[in-house]
Amino acid sequence: MKTVLFVDDEEHILQAFQRAFRNEPFRVKIAAGVEQAREILANHDISVIISDYLMPGKTGIDLFARSLQEFPQIKRIMVSGHAGKEVVVNALNNCDIFRFFEKPCDERELALAIRFALGISDQDAEQQTKIRSLILEELEREEPGISEIERDSDGTIIVRD
Repeated sequence: MKTVLFVDDEEHILQAFQRAFRNEPFRVKIAAGVEQAREILANHDISVIISDYLMPGKTGIDLFARSLQEFPQIKRIMVSGHAGKEVVVNALNNCDIFRFFEKPCDERELALAIRFALGISDQDAEQQTKIRSLILEELEREEPGISEIERDSDGTIIVRD
């Protein structure tokens, strides 16, 4: 399964990405800034980077420019609420971005862009969902109740002793 890296300095945005894309046919990793993103890139096989533009320290453009040199095969998507025309043109011309989205963006449109970047068709995604359902049904037959997950209001899984 391919992995998508979301980079943003706002924790609630990273959590929203994790919740929104938890059932997609790709893994989600998150980074709270450029330095953490670089560590993840060095240690994991990432297929798509989705980054905010304006973050403390280094920007999404800095991350994209470096990733283009080190990992040219990775697709780059920018999501920003603060990027002006110059930033978008710079990203398009110098960082080989795949797509640009303004915040707040529609999660369904972003999911489609990610799937397209990963080469996953709707039919592939549907097939993966069916396979997951069959596996879950089998597990439930073997271990009744195993698929029951309790979550808090933020979507975090609650673990009970």
